[in-house]
Amino acid sequence: MPNYPKAISMIIFLIGTSFLVLDFSGDFSPEKISKSPANEAVWLNDEGIPRLFYVNRPGNADKIMSMDWTGEGLSEAKEEFALPGQAYYALQMVHSSNNDLISVFHIFGKGENGYRGRHLDLWVNRRVNGEWGEPFKIYNGYVGAIRGLIKLKSGRLLLAFSRAVPEREKAPQNGEVDYGWNNIVSMYSDDDGKSWDISKKPIEIEIDNTKTTRYGGIEPELVEMRNGEIWMLIRTTHGVLYQSFSNDGGETWEKARPTSFISSDSPSSALRLKDGRLIVFFNSCQRYDKPNSYAMGGREVLHAAISGDDGLTWEGNREVALEHAEVPEKGDRGTAYSSAIEIEEGRVLLVSGQGESKAIYILEPDWLEEKSQVKYLSLDAAQKDLPLAIGKEMDKSHGDTLVFSSLSHEDVVINFPASKEGSIQIGPLSVNELYDLGFALTDHFSAPADSEAFSASMFNFDLSEYLDKKKVSEEVLLKMKWNLAASDAQLQVFSGEDLLATFNSDRATFMGLNYLRIKSGSSFPRKKEVIPVVFRGK
Repeated sequence: MPNYPKAISMIIFLIGTSFLVLDFSGDFSPEKISKSPANEAVWLNDEGIPRLFYVNRPGNADKIMSMDWTGEGLSEAKEEFALPGQAYYALQMVHSSNNDLISVFHIFGKGENGYRGRHLDLWVNRRVNGEWGEPFKIYNGYVGAIRGLIKLKSGRLLLAFSRAVPEREKAPQNGEVDYGWNNIVSMYSDDDGKSWDISKKPIEIEIDNTKTTRYGGIEPELVEMRNGEIWMLIRTTHGVLYQSFSNDGGETWEKARPTSFISSDSPSSALRLKDGRLIVFFNSCQRYDKPNSYAMGGREVLHAAISGDDGLTWEGNREVALEHAEVPEKGDRGTAYSSAIEIEEGRVLLVSGQGESKAIYILEPDWLEEKSQVKYLSLDAAQKDLPLAIGKEMDKSHGDTLVFSSLSHEDVVINFPASKEGSIQIGPLSVNELYDLGFALTDHFSAPADSEAFSASMFNFDLSEYLDKKKVSEEVLLKMKWNLAASDAQLQVFSGEDLLATFNSDRATFMGLNYLRIKSGSSFPRKKEVIPVVFRGK
């Protein structure tokens, strides 16, 4: 067991229905290993080598570049092929057969089938027998970021993308349904990418046009399920990802419907592991005090969930990438646009983020299934200028340290493995130390500075309403127990064995609670020690 500071006054346990002793099994959390060379880079196992492909932007944006993962870092960049014009960032790569590759990207253009005369035409290039050919255009119009390109078990290549609908540039009048200025189609090839056909009917998703953007459903991701169905996950501004299914290899699609994956206005990505488990990466973020702010919820955190039963149930909902960079006022930013591959020993290479937050990570899939977690809480007011809530890695002995100062108006926000049944135990601490604290539990991330997120949580309470401050010197063992599997989602709060309060929530949750939010009052004590925050789940 690691050595912890001797002066420990607060330990938080997330446990099952019975108390568990501490058992630290090591740190398998994602490790940031380097910066990414460009936005929307994509991993592919190519010729037995993990290879990162990207557009040379920043730069002339006229080449597809690649870097190899050596096991210790990235190799020098090399040119794969020249582009037939200037590209944006969007790029996807897939194997067609053997070591042959298909590259899909888009090139700026002009025309009447785009958005306000602007085109991002869709292009393909093929590598056959180690040689890249000449790029050729497969769609003329404005195409958004490309997320979904897969090879099906049948050998078919399937591509899904959102495209501009010129006649829908302006919102409809007279109360007509607004589907935004994009719809979604798929294209498929049964000859290793030489020719492409388009799906028979586009996917349309109704939008709320009072929001900042009118994109509609965009940036679809694709997954082939074990039963042969194709699962499409779609970015929307509805606060959740949407989905559609195809039973004929992408030629036709069901009507799109909402999933239970809470998401900001951001795309998802998926990875099928060799052992059959499925990982989905998504920005499970919401913003309540500024609902029309960037990405309709933010991209400060990228989350991952894992399923061992092909999507019937999910575990984890854990933070895998965090935005530490200074956030610019304008321009794309945050942790979105992920791409991942499995490498040796079952580990996963992940690239994600835009702007200064773009980075490469290594993570262990088993970490997403863990039920325990250790973080550290600093109550030292002298550290108030360090990042709050999302954490700042100090060293391996102290993991992620979360700075908590009552001088700040921001809450501490701590992610833990999602659980529908469990408990948190805090203390023992004196009544005085606990009195001005407020606690909230919920199932997604909201920024520490979000002034309305505390009250918008599934459960929230101020301890001052339940503790007797006259007993300031007495020690209290605070417990929170929840059961979301019952007919009513319930949270009970105890002082020792005495029940202080019972709370109910009328909101259902998909994977369970996975965030603890703590706010403090003016009298919260200033402490110098670093305090471990230990979570255990059932």
